[in-house]
Amino acid sequence: MREEALEWLTKFIKQRGERNPLRMFGAIRHRIMSGSATELGAVLVYWFEDGAFSLGMAAIDLMTERAGDKVEINADAPFASLNATERLFVVRKAIGFLFWYPHAAVSLVLSAFRAADEPELPELERQLFESIGVSYGSIVQQLQEVPENDDAYMSAGRVLEKMDDYVDGLRGTEGVNALTPSALRRQIQNEKWHDMMSEKMGETRKDSLLQMFPSSVILYGDSALSYFEDGEGETQSATIPMHAIEHQQEAPRLGQLDAAGLEHMLVGMRWEAKQ
Repeated sequence: MREEALEWLTKFIKQRGERNPLRMFGAIRHRIMSGSATELGAVLVYWFEDGAFSLGMAAIDLMTERAGDKVEINADAPFASLNATERLFVVRKAIGFLFWYPHAAVSLVLSAFRAADEPELPELERQLFESIGVSYGSIVQQLQEVPENDDAYMSAGRVLEKMDDYVDGLRGTEGVNALTPSALRRQIQNEKWHDMMSEKMGETRKDSLLQMFPSSVILYGDSALSYFEDGEGETQSATIPMHAIEHQQEAPRLGQLDAAGLEHMLVGMRWEAKQ
């Protein structure tokens, strides 16, 4: 994207505030995401360095263009033009807004590793490890694939070592009863929750429009049996075959261990003011 166009788009997004205009301009979003990794890196660093919350939300909206894909970002040149304070600020913004797109976030942080001076690296590595590193095991392969001749190789290796130590520490909690309730307790809790939801559903259905619609019964997980009344008022049944649809998405480990802490961390990163 040309510099003049990026400046205009940035100004327009900031004027719109949290009402993200990229959702209205799908062609612009597609143009950015279908370009090179270098072009995407320039846009994201420009937005994150600005610090506006609306620009961070626009970055999230960009990622939805290729949801499920491993988005590669090359921001080596933009990071090289920043000073140490600005690089750390951009990395924190990137982690905060791209947390749910770990491959893209790590790809951008690797560019920061390449551009940073030696004294900066420990803090940048800590930022990556304490957020995405403790949350997503899927980034292990991404970090392992950093070649030895890459300036980010040593930093990637140190983050991997910290991740290994962290996982080893988690294994030590497997015998803590408070963290691993028995199968019987889990079954009791699940049945209690199911009964409570069934009761609430029955009470709600009596006074809602749902009573106008026929109910369905799942038959062994491969078909559904529905009842309806024909034109003569008689009840008829119909069996509808069911098909399987599978989708997998890694849930962040930190969201399970400390959901409140994760939310607090992301809010702090996203709303952090530029110095």
